[in-house]
Amino acid sequence: LVGLGPAPERAHKVAGSLRTALHEAGSDTLTLTLFALIAFMDVMVIKHHLSDAQASLYGRAALVAKSFLYLASALNLVLLPAAARALAAGKDPRGLLLRFLGAALAVNLVGLAFVWALTPWCLRLLAGPDPIFQTMAPLTRWFSLAVIPLALLQLSLAYLLAVRQRGLPAILAVLALLLWVLLEHSWQDERLVVAALGGVSLLGLIL
Repeated sequence: LVGLGPAPERAHKVAGSLRTALHEAGSDTLTLTLFALIAFMDVMVIKHHLSDAQASLYGRAALVAKSFLYLASALNLVLLPAAARALAAGKDPRGLLLRFLGAALAVNLVGLAFVWALTPWCLRLLAGPDPIFQTMAPLTRWFSLAVIPLALLQLSLAYLLAVRQRGLPAILAVLALLLWVLLEHSWQDERLVVAALGGVSLLGLIL
C-alpha cells in the first residue's frame, strides 16, 4: 500500500466500488436464480404431484425440449461482452440484441423442425431406448415449441444484465409467482403445463 496516495480517500473509493460491485453481483445472481426457477419449475411441480413413473416420462420430454436452452447459453457468451463493450463505447447496443434474437429464433425454428420430424429418434438419443418414452412424442413436439420463448428470454436477460438494466429480479419474481399459480392449477394436464411455461416465457419476453 506504500505510495498509493492518501489512504483514507483511497479506502473510501475502494469501499464504495466494492459496495457497488457486491450490489450488482447480488442482483445478477438473483436474476439468474429466478430465471432457473422459471425454467425448471414445471419439472418440480410435476414431480411433486405425480408418481415417480409419470414424472420420469415428463422429465424425458423436458430433457429433449429444453435442449433449446443450450443454444441461448452459447449465444449469451458472445452477446453479453459485445453489449457491454458497445455500451462502454457510447453506442446503442439494442441493434445487437435484435440481431442475436433474430439469429436465435431462426436456428431454434430449424431445431424445432428437426425435433418435430424426428421426435422418436430424439427421444431415443436423449431419453433412452425404452419404448414407453415414445408415448411422450406428441407432448415433446409442443414442449419444444413452448421452450423457444424461454430460450429467447434467456438471451434477452443476458443483454439486460450487460447493459445494467434495473428491476430484473422484481419482474422475474412476478413471472415466477404467476407460473407457479398456473402450474398448480394445470398439473393434471401436461399440455396445459407446457402451455403455461411457454405463455409466461412469452410474457416475460414482451415485458
